[in-house]
Amino acid sequence: MYSDYLKALRAVCRKRHFSLVPIGHVKHRPLYKVALGKTKPLATVVFSAGIHGDEIAGPLAVLRFLEKIQKRRLAGLRVLIIPVANPTGFDRGKRRNYQNRDINRHFAGKSLEGEPKILYNVLKAANPVFFHSLHEDVDEKRFYLYNYEQQEEKVYRDVIALAKRYFPVNTARKICNRPARDGMVTNVRDKSLEYMMFREGVPFVLCTESPGRQPLEKRIELNYRIMLSVVRSAKKMGKAA
Repeated sequence: MYSDYLKALRAVCRKRHFSLVPIGHVKHRPLYKVALGKTKPLATVVFSAGIHGDEIAGPLAVLRFLEKIQKRRLAGLRVLIIPVANPTGFDRGKRRNYQNRDINRHFAGKSLEGEPKILYNVLKAANPVFFHSLHEDVDEKRFYLYNYEQQEEKVYRDVIALAKRYFPVNTARKICNRPARDGMVTNVRDKSLEYMMFREGVPFVLCTESPGRQPLEKRIELNYRIMLSVVRSAKKMGKAA
């Protein structure tokens, strides 16, 4: 239940003195962002999880990240997290929201509404150098990712290498009917949040797909480890800027 998740989220934010800020409501359920680190950073990184309510490892990895992250790792950084982007779907364990809409297919056009509008306003204002969306493929036993880039970037290859320590990687030439290479589907033009962030000029955009048919604990741990990897990469980008 989303209410149980919020209890855990509020508890860890109180314990660690992280800022938990309401950003809107959907069907009487609040959406939150968590803010960590500097207010005038060298770089900002944004994480989003739970845009599909049946993909639970991402929101649970967010809790683990908040519980375990050492504040020294955040030196020079601002980290913003959307723990659950689709609270009505999360509440029901369903991919779609209460209107039977796949939220991640509604980030196109000039007039956004509902969850996409709330998320866009928050994420646009953040001006991140790195955006990471935590997804799962509930039908998969293998890991893969979507990446958005101007040229081949080592950071995405590093994520694949990390994932191989936990799960097999999907190395098919096509994934979800899209051309793929070494577990990566690159620069998909669609109506997703990820492509919107890339279109808006975010330099590094990553969407990871942990395999939903693998043990939950391993999926949570991998997502947590990838979040740490993204933080390390963003810190290097901030120093290089």
